[in-house]
Amino acid sequence: MNPFSIPEELRESAHRMFRITGFVTALCSETDQRPLAFARFYHVRRVAWTCSLLCDQRSLLGLNDDLEKVRWLAWAHDLNRWPFAHNSEKGLFDQAADIPRYLADRDIAISDELTRDLQGIINKDHTQLSSEGRIVLLADIITGFVEDPLWTVTALDLRPSFIPDTIAEYLCLQLKRRELQQKLLDLNRLFDATRSVVPFEARFDSLFQETMEAFVSNHKLAEQIPLGEPLFENWRLRVKEDFMRERIFHYNNEMISKGPLLRSQLIEPLCLKLGDTAAQVLTAIDEPETLATCVRLGVIDGAETDRFLPELDYVRVHEPERSFGTLGVVELDMV
Repeated sequence: MNPFSIPEELRESAHRMFRITGFVTALCSETDQRPLAFARFYHVRRVAWTCSLLCDQRSLLGLNDDLEKVRWLAWAHDLNRWPFAHNSEKGLFDQAADIPRYLADRDIAISDELTRDLQGIINKDHTQLSSEGRIVLLADIITGFVEDPLWTVTALDLRPSFIPDTIAEYLCLQLKRRELQQKLLDLNRLFDATRSVVPFEARFDSLFQETMEAFVSNHKLAEQIPLGEPLFENWRLRVKEDFMRERIFHYNNEMISKGPLLRSQLIEPLCLKLGDTAAQVLTAIDEPETLATCVRLGVIDGAETDRFLPELDYVRVHEPERSFGTLGVVELDMV
């Protein structure tokens, strides 16, 4: 058995993540399945893979970790998310505080230490974590580091030049190399043409793993687990705040996912309808089920559900001068 496969007691809950927002909402139509590529399930699977990479490299250094504990924490840390994730949860739901209730409802019993680790990972607070918890938190953070720029170019359709050179260099993304540019362009066009996310996910994961291996090795992350260290925390701020929040959030969350619309017209009125049962209900249903629940409870009209779907072709339609996929191969040197 793969040591980082889904633990049996988490399997049912983990499959719900196939239709929960990751980088972009996972809502999709029958004719356009591309949003499923963003499912939080794939992010968590990549976190588990990164944990495996870190543990393998630590083992070569004589540092032995409890692999079963790492595996469990990796797969458990994102289970009790609300549909639409941050767009729905902010100010309405405390995921870490809800963990004991969520696990109890599913008859999953864990130790107090494991609960503390899980809550610390969710809160991104490394100060009270075990060694295994620190590995999972680091894996979660750096998985986002690598995923988000790759998504930006391959699926949001923004050109590689949109990623600052300093960020690309830190992440070991050699974006000026013709070979990598071609890989990214091929993935961009595969995503645009896909009617099944499986081939795209396989190739995206391959590029993710290649990049992550270089990143972890170059910065000696397995040996150091540098959470809290000034240099790492400075880069964490630069990647997540200066790059993602300042440059990408406008696209993936606001223009493509329609985050403010989802929050104001689905989640907030639905929470009013659900009252004290909101956390229990919204950690048990996925995004299509949330839309159906809103229709059933009269939050929205059934004829207007399409307006909540993500606009994945936003860049190509509204800002074609920034589109990567419209470039010809001979134009790659200009990006």
